[in-house]
Amino acid sequence: MHPTERQQLDPEAQKARKRAWDRAAQRKLRQNTKNRLQHLENTINTLKNNNKDEIIARLMNENEGLRKEIQRLQDIISGTIATLQNAGSAISSASEGGHVPIRIQSSSSEDEAGIPMSSEALQTLTNEPRQRVSVEPQQVPLNEPPQTLSSELHHEIPNEPQETVLSETEHMVRSPTTESPLPPDLHQILSASSWEVDAWETANQIFGGIAHVDVMETLIADTIDMGPLIKGIHLGWNSLSQQQKRNPSVRILQQMDESIWASMPKTPRAAIACKSYMLLRYLFNPDSKTLNDMPEWEQPSHLQRYTRHPIAISFFPWPALRERLILNQELYLGTCDFFEEIISNCVFTWPYDFEDTFTIDDGYPNEYRVNPLFVEYVRDLGNWTMAPSFFAKFPELLSDIFIPRPQPPNGLGADQMTLVS
Repeated sequence: MHPTERQQLDPEAQKARKRAWDRAAQRKLRQNTKNRLQHLENTINTLKNNNKDEIIARLMNENEGLRKEIQRLQDIISGTIATLQNAGSAISSASEGGHVPIRIQSSSSEDEAGIPMSSEALQTLTNEPRQRVSVEPQQVPLNEPPQTLSSELHHEIPNEPQETVLSETEHMVRSPTTESPLPPDLHQILSASSWEVDAWETANQIFGGIAHVDVMETLIADTIDMGPLIKGIHLGWNSLSQQQKRNPSVRILQQMDESIWASMPKTPRAAIACKSYMLLRYLFNPDSKTLNDMPEWEQPSHLQRYTRHPIAISFFPWPALRERLILNQELYLGTCDFFEEIISNCVFTWPYDFEDTFTIDDGYPNEYRVNPLFVEYVRDLGNWTMAPSFFAKFPELLSDIFIPRPQPPNGLGADQMTLVS
């Protein structure tokens, strides 16, 4: 419906449409509740039918395995930190003495040689700006078992490129420029002008927090719907309850909204948050259900699964663009300019007001329910595109991004679509 036509509707017609959306949202909520109760009943029946001692023993074995894995990872981290500290101390002491032995690995031999370097030369090297390194993607066979991130820390850098297969969570890594783990309370150190630092690196740090979420927290990542996300964007994230804020998906999306998406209008912010929430559900609990709940175009492609890349790439809507960025990371993501253009020119088609993206139950004025129609628009890739000014700067990306059809569907004004000739 065109906005001018919508304004001419009488209040009763608007209320009728709102009630229809409320009924649809309530039906969906009741169905979700019914499914949840059925799942709990099945779990209870399973526990009743099985031997409790066997279940307890199995859980204790799993807990012991997790404890050993945590200890192993802690040992790896401690060893890595000690190595880096020793290397830093050696460089500092050697530079004060005038020479420092630099160990260089030859590409043709496994022998290492110590080459002395004067303190003047060392000072010259350390004063030069750091350069970002572009890593070419590797061909990965499908018949090799996955390798873990921790196992790679035990090996020297090989002379020849290694072919690796990445697991579900390993296929997305932080930006190559990220040198430290996610701070424990990132939102307190991110300033309002986060664009003054590298916005792309900031996005990867925030999404990289997935790897630092406690195992028990991942179990509650799927316990909310998209309503609190809409409420946080509408009224501010402080309007959410403490229980909602503890949800890891909400916490990550709040940081992204406050640091990256804040300059955008509320409707595309809500659409991006809902789309990202579906992907986060899968990353926290990768199974067939969370995978199938995502739109097909948001599901990780073969290249995403088997090629290392910054995690934020996986949150772009368009599959072809994601693959191009994975193969050409340094070209597009060497600086934050490309990412800023994405944020500034992103267009999401929604023919109604932002207030129509959610409904509120009369008996629960503080509870937001996402409009099922809005979710359908989010799941349609045809509603995602970029402004013409973006394609003027990056014309080669025109074929990677779905362009809306010239003829708008019924009820959608042409002025609400971004058309690229």
